Amino acid sequence: MSLLDKASLVITPNATKANKLYSVIPSDGSGDMTVVRATTATRVNSNGLIESVASNVPRIDYTDSTCPSVLIEPQRTNFALRSDEFDNAYWIKTNTIITSNSISSPDGSFTSDKLIETVVNSTHSVYNTSVSVLIDNDYTFNCFVKKGERDSISVQLFFFGSNTGYNIIVNLNDGSFTTLDTGVLTSLNKRAEVISFPNGWYKIIVGLKTSSTSTSARITSSIRNGGATSYLGDGTSGLYLWGAQLEQGSYATSYIPTVASAVTRNADVISKTGISDLIGQTEGTIFLDIKLDLPTATKSTFFSLVGGGSWSTNSFYFDELTNNKISFSSVKTSTSNGAISSASTFSNQRLKIALKYSGLSLKMYINGNSEASGSLNNQLSVIDSVYVNQLGTLTQASNFQKNYINSTAIFKTALTDQECINLTTL
Repeated sequence: MSLLDKASLVITPNATKANKLYSVIPSDGSGDMTVVRATTATRVNSNGLIESVASNVPRIDYTDSTCPSVLIEPQRTNFALRSDEFDNAYWIKTNTIITSNSISSPDGSFTSDKLIETVVNSTHSVYNTSVSVLIDNDYTFNCFVKKGERDSISVQLFFFGSNTGYNIIVNLNDGSFTTLDTGVLTSLNKRAEVISFPNGWYKIIVGLKTSSTSTSARITSSIRNGGATSYLGDGTSGLYLWGAQLEQGSYATSYIPTVASAVTRNADVISKTGISDLIGQTEGTIFLDIKLDLPTATKSTFFSLVGGGSWSTNSFYFDELTNNKISFSSVKTSTSNGAISSASTFSNQRLKIALKYSGLSLKMYINGNSEASGSLNNQLSVIDSVYVNQLGTLTQASNFQKNYINSTAIFKTALTDQECINLTTL
């Protein structure tokens, strides 16, 4: 018998339909979660291909795994136009030509373009310089790349005005990479990552924070011949590109295709109200098996239990903090009602979290370890709602973070210390 069999509510990447994520426990529909996202969005399916999901349908995602997760993301906009049309005039070519629709793309369509070097002894790139940016904000650029005759690429995000840039130089044989700064970046947020996709494709990600003098962005992909950025091309060699995306935020989210204008994907909002009978009122345990996109640029809430229709009146909630710790807090009648935070810090990784409460006592466990203990100031009133990735009905975009939910469970009793350790051990 699994410990989860004792739970009153269990949510997993299970059956879905528009506006619905079905609960495993209970199975009568009373625990089914309501899903709202008033735009289409993309996910990685079980074949490793990117595909579009209809509005308000939960995204069961298989990124980097044969086991699915529920993908939950904040609202984001792709400011890079013609995202899979590098032959379009929007993309400026320097000593390169584009052969459109050359091979199969990460979504399985025949829409990826080949970037081919010309017979010139110089750099060979495709870029755009027309995207305006806001000062003191994080931006992330990413695109999908596959080797051709050339197996190395430089992808850069550069800000005019501040004249700062960040390059990621990638070996397309194995995804290994190095980075290179332009300007003084010691005080600016930088992020570089390469994610492997099927059929030799890599998602290359470079992120950077604007300064108080940044005005616009240049997004560039340059062919490299081994270690050389500038070299004599042969007129036939190159590599493949698809799916360019520039978004405001400190990390990359799922692909948002664009054509002639920027496109916005709405946030995933998952919740269930009116279930006080499934939530322990004076004692209980909350369990989350989740991957958070740590570290965060701002404190963000990723799960809450609420009563009375407002988080500020009556709530428990989990935050991921800017110091890479996990916190659990309570608010009652607009006043802090107690909080604890993990002793350990965490990077981008899978976390199994259990929080048990009994009377005024709190204990938190993460990945098999006891991380924190403390107490509430006052007992909460009736708790009747669950909100995933938001602080109750407060849905401001700044509080949203990218999460992969493997499972969520609520117990109406406080599990023992050993049960919490067993439940959270990876």
